[in-house]
Amino acid sequence: MRVWFLFALVAASACGEAPERPHGCDLCDAPPADSPRACNLLSQAGCLPGEKCSWIVDATTPTYVGHIGCVPDGTGAIGAACMYGAAGATGYDSCQKGAVCSAYLEPGTAGVCNAICDDQGGAPMCGATQACVTDRKLFVTGDASPPAAGECLPSCDPLADNDFDGWGSAFSRTGSACGSADIGCYAVPSGGTAPATAFVCMRDRNHGTQLVHRTECTSSTHCTDTSNEIYVNSCSQGYLPLSRESTAVSTTVCIAMCAPLDCYAGNCGSNNTNRLGAAPHRCASSDALGAFGSGEECQYLWAWEVDGLGRWLPSPYSDAVGFCFDHSKYQYDSNLDGTPDTTLPACEDLPLHGSGSAFDAVSLGCVSSQTAGLGSGSAVTVYTPTAHAL
Repeated sequence: MRVWFLFALVAASACGEAPERPHGCDLCDAPPADSPRACNLLSQAGCLPGEKCSWIVDATTPTYVGHIGCVPDGTGAIGAACMYGAAGATGYDSCQKGAVCSAYLEPGTAGVCNAICDDQGGAPMCGATQACVTDRKLFVTGDASPPAAGECLPSCDPLADNDFDGWGSAFSRTGSACGSADIGCYAVPSGGTAPATAFVCMRDRNHGTQLVHRTECTSSTHCTDTSNEIYVNSCSQGYLPLSRESTAVSTTVCIAMCAPLDCYAGNCGSNNTNRLGAAPHRCASSDALGAFGSGEECQYLWAWEVDGLGRWLPSPYSDAVGFCFDHSKYQYDSNLDGTPDTTLPACEDLPLHGSGSAFDAVSLGCVSSQTAGLGSGSAVTVYTPTAHAL
């Protein structure tokens, strides 16, 4: 039996392949005399008095390009409003040394000064109520390089701190960690690679537009930016651009978050209702917006925190949050002939652990990590319909 895994792209190590080079560096080798000085984002070493080590936007069209270098120190303290200058010689932000203007997405977009942090867990670290997160358009110096640092954003509860109708009254959020109505709680599942999954408050890029469950993430739905890029906060609050539309269609779709419950053969609640999750965050139109099909199930987040070798990277959200997964839209290769031909089974039809069947409840993320018996160090094989979006 061949399981069709659809993994997100994995970036190479920072600063080339020489392990002795420090995390957070700008240029891995000494730059020519007429090049900008190399500096370290994390230690802020390498710049002259009155300067800071920061992100510089070189161009936004036809492609987005930037680099790390020394620029004049800004005046914006952490939490202050900020802007980037025009791309090129002035393409840096107005924040003070050690801070950065939150994710540069579009020319002229206002942001907030956030502390720079080491996303690998070193210094500088974020406060207890924050998490260090990275962005593809911040501190990334090449297509094959991961971000050299992250930024500190407020931590949040994805079920309490999201307004699941995007702005309105039907599914109002109950938490207040993210403040204003146009700020939601978003995350990229770790995929088994450090750092662990962290949900943080981000501005809803399409506030006021319903980009909800199963909405295609395309330019026509305004889910992409002017460069056709998709971001973790491209969908409405309560939804993430995680999955491809189906086995046959690779278009990314927004997926609703849910509150998962264990579901496997003989243990799926009355009338198998556990498969939808717990109210008021079920995979159903009664609890969220969008096109919910008859095959919907609430798949545990931990299943999205496993790498290609089956290694799991736990987070505080692993068993508390899930994603609505319509098993009827995805197939696997049951004949081992190289072509997906059989629809994935439903959680309520699967044994907890394999007994000769192609799948079990663990391999589809139908049960919690505790029920699955994870944590012993043994590898686990899971199926998630991951899109190449994030």
